[in-house]
Order: sequence, then structure tokens, then C-alpha cells
Amino acid sequence: MLAGRSPFTADDDEEGTTQRLVLAHPGGVPPLAAAVGAAFAAAAGGDFVGALLQPRPPARLGSAELGGGAGVQRHAWLAGVDWDGLLAMRVPAPRLPPPLDVDADEDAALAELTRRCQQGFD
Repeated sequence: MLAGRSPFTADDDEEGTTQRLVLAHPGGVPPLAAAVGAAFAAAAGGDFVGALLQPRPPARLGSAELGGGAGVQRHAWLAGVDWDGLLAMRVPAPRLPPPLDVDADEDAALAELTRRCQQGFD
């Protein structure tokens, strides 16, 4: 997500290639992350992404052995997050996507959900 594209996208269109790349990956930071280097590491809080992508579940950030969700919340990259404000939905979104063009006649439920997401839940 930080690099803006999947690290497992294949150069060819052969069916199943992306799935094979994902399944063959040993874990840790994917190759695209390594390719974009220091900028990616800085944007991801240094070891944050690598800690989430550990191949052994007990060594993964967020595992019970590493404090569960509280362990993720304590990571240095998330130090400025107002967790109580987030839970109470008082924290504004850092970026709002442009409004979706939803045809209300086709899908009223989607149109309503889109409107609520764009305006905030009240």
C-alpha cells in the first residue's frame, strides 16, 4: 500500500503467476519494498512493515507473544496516534478520496453508505 502497487505483480499475463509469487515468498518485507529502499523504509516507520510481515506468526507484530494489538499500538511509528480519539471517531481522516460517482437508482444502499462515509458517520 505504501509503494502504491503490489510487490507480487508479474511482468507477464500468465494465469496464476501472481498467486505463485505470493505463495513462493518466504515472508518479511516483499521485494518491491526492498527495491524502493530508504524512502519506503522511512514511510513505513523503519521496521513497522517488516515486523508485520514476519513469516513465523509468533514473531509477527501483533502476535500474542509480542503484546497483541497493544504491541502494535506501542510501535514507535504509531506513537502520535490518538487511539481514544480514533475509537470515538473524533480523529479526522488524513486524506479524503474524491466523492464516488454512484447512481442512486441502481444501488440505494451503496449510495447511502458512500454518502455517510464521505460526510462522516453521525
